[in-house]
This record gives sequence, C-alpha cells and structure tokens, in this order.
Amino acid sequence: MKTKNLRHLALVGLLLIGLIVISGCMGNETHTKLKYNNYSTEDCLNINSTFTVEKYGINGLTERDECIIEVAKNKKDISICDNMIQKNEFKAPYAPYYCVSIVVVEVKEPSYCSKYLSSDDANPCYASYAKATGDYSVCTEMKEGINRDACIKAGKQKGFKYDELSTEPIVENSKQKTEESESIIEKTVTEEKQDISICENASNSYDKNACISQVAIAKRDVSLCEKILGASPQKGYCIRGVAEVKQDASLCEKISSTETRDNCFLDVAEVKQDVSICEKMSDTGGIYGKDYCIRGVARRKQDASICEKISNKDRDFCIKDIAGIKKDISLCEKISDSGVKDGCIGLIASANQDVSICEEKTSDARGKDMCITIVAKENQNVSICEKVSDNELKKICVREAL
Repeated sequence: MKTKNLRHLALVGLLLIGLIVISGCMGNETHTKLKYNNYSTEDCLNINSTFTVEKYGINGLTERDECIIEVAKNKKDISICDNMIQKNEFKAPYAPYYCVSIVVVEVKEPSYCSKYLSSDDANPCYASYAKATGDYSVCTEMKEGINRDACIKAGKQKGFKYDELSTEPIVENSKQKTEESESIIEKTVTEEKQDISICENASNSYDKNACISQVAIAKRDVSLCEKILGASPQKGYCIRGVAEVKQDASLCEKISSTETRDNCFLDVAEVKQDVSICEKMSDTGGIYGKDYCIRGVARRKQDASICEKISNKDRDFCIKDIAGIKKDISLCEKISDSGVKDGCIGLIASANQDVSICEEKTSDARGKDMCITIVAKENQNVSICEKVSDNELKKICVREAL
C-alpha cells in the first residue's frame, strides 16, 4: 500500500504542472539552497544516494539528484541536468524533466523546453514557465492538446490576447525583440539570405557555429555542418537538425555522440511517424530511449495500438497521451496501472469539464481526488476542490486552481 501511495503521489507531482517550479511555496527551500550552495557537479555525483522523503513534488528522489537540481539551478546551467539518475530503480524517472523545467525559469529561456526535452515533456515545461514567469505567450509553442488549450485559456485570463485562428499572441501582449538584440544567427534565417558568409561576422566561435547550423538546416545541406570546427557538440546538433528537416534517419549515423545520435533518430521517427526508426536507437544515450521514441510516434499518429510495442509502465503513459489527445475515455480502460488510469480519466473529465466522470470511473478514493484536482486545475475553478476528500490533496488543488 505504501508503494502504491508513493506511485500516486509521484503521478500527482507530474500532472500538477508547475508545482515544483514556484519553489517559494516549499517550506524547506532556504535550507536546501544553503545545503548545496558551494557544491560542484562532481560533489553531487560523489553523494551516496539515499531516498529523500519528498522534494520538488517528487517522491523517491535521491539526495544526489536533489543536489544536481540545486547546482544546475544555482549555476543556471541546464547541461548539468544530464547528470540526473536516469533509471527507474530510484523511482524518480521524471526527475530530469523537473530539473530542466526549473533551470528554464532561472535562465529565462523557454525554448530550452523543446530543445532538451521530448515532445511529450516539452508541453508541461512550457506551461510551468508560463505560470512561473507570467509570460503566457509561450503557450503557442506547445503541441496541440489539452495542456496547450489550458495554457492559452490561462493566458487569456491574465490579459493576453490571441488570434483566434492562429492562436499566436497579439504583439502588444508579448515581449518584442528589438533590432539591437537581433543576433547574427537570426538574421541568416529571418532575412532569408541563407548565406554562410554572414557567419564570419559572429563575435565568438559558439555563435559562429550556431550560425552555420542555422544556414545548414535552412538549406537542408548537411555538408555545411562540416564547417563547424573542433570537438564542439554543435556539429552533432547541426546534423540532427538537417536530418529532421530532410526526414533522413541515415544522416543521424554521422553523429559521434550516442546521446545526440539517439535524439536525432527520435526526431526523425516522430516527423516521419515511422516507429521502425526507433529500433536504431542504442537506448543508452540521453534521457529518452526507444520507449520514449515509440511513445512520440504514437502521439503523432494518434494510434494507441503502437503503445503495445512498449513493455513497461511507459505503455500506460503512452495510451494516456493518446486518450487525452483524442478525448477518448475508452482508451483509459486499456491502462493497467491504477494511478495512470486515474490520471487518464482526469484528462478526459477536464476536457469535458465534468467532475462526475471522476466520481464514476476512478479506481478508489485517492484516484477520485487526484482526478478532481486535475479538473479543477485545468479549468481554473477552485470551487471544484471542495469535492476533494483528502486534506493534503485539497490544499494542492486550491493552490493550483487559483
């Protein structure tokens, strides 16, 4: 029963997007900052991991992972998140997602959500950023679905205006880029010159390499990536970008980094909606392996049958994704794990703004409360929280629905 409760709480932490980003709500925040204030990444990795009770809304998080999140946050260095424990044996498989979401807010760079996270996790990352910073213009960067709709709805309530056809934010309510801040990299694309000679004007090697990547991707010419000199990982990113726009998985083979090569296969598989490409992944590089790739393709095709290729619990999350996109509650019945099933039912109940679905379909009292909390949050209706029986979940519900 204890393990089941931990699983439910972990799922609540994932679904209640943004809870961990607004860390001022955490009573032990100051203590945690001081605890790891002078730590380096190496210091974190040397910690003999033991379970913490709960941090950032995650149960089963290790002290080592807690340290890495704080160091990444303090240093404002998102690459440190790559050092997170990746495997499920520590019962915190979503820890890397939380790490990225926290650092994205610190560095004020929402584009990192899609750069560093899979398409599945980019949406909640953008939603977290919008809620934490008040910049709801980022909602338009999210993939189509319930979370995007909820983000735009919240943005409208905060005063943002969106074009009803394109759902792009009207410029008066978004941060305008001035000419002074427009970089050499942006000019190569926005002016459609696609002229690699412009890149020579970059002030440093990083910007020069990034500029070359932009031109290579715009021209769909992978040979230009070879102009990126040295051992910079930017060459791999360049090849990955070209492979995606050309939908050519064979180009991914040119990438030396296992992680970047696997992410390249993932990108192409999703764009082509070809699950067979997922089999080319090593499953050892990066946060996301073959199962995440299969899940991404299933989402793109909106085909729950593809989820059957996944043997572990990610199969259930995959089906939940499709159920949410299609708003099909019958798919929730195919989910084995009761916690994931209740979360799935919560998505459908939220889409229909119908709490009675929670009361009729969930597995137990806690599942019902979790489902009701999702409905209240997604619809920004705090009165719904009165139906939550568990006092702790009711507090979370009220906080998230405001």
